[in-house]
Amino acid sequence: MAIQMNQMPGFQTAIDEEISKVQQLLNLLHELKECDDAQMYLTSDEVSELLKCSLKEAQNYMNRPDFPKLEVGKGAKVNKLAFLMYNMERRTK
Repeated sequence: MAIQMNQMPGFQTAIDEEISKVQQLLNLLHELKECDDAQMYLTSDEVSELLKCSLKEAQNYMNRPDFPKLEVGKGAKVNKLAFLMYNMERRTK
């Protein structure tokens, strides 16, 4: 019993959304290949610039329990790919 795609409303939209997410991840991976190790981690200052918010807001954002930060000395950093994926997931929910 074959099901026609036109009999399942929203099916193509869901597939298109998943394809778009995969394309976004591939683009991110391509960008990261061009980064050297020093560029792989973001500080709270850089997060602030990327999110176009104050430093305090960026620090609060990075202190969320589910945020993928790394504690480094007295500060925190986040892997660029983890940051981008975290933000992408938050946008789709």
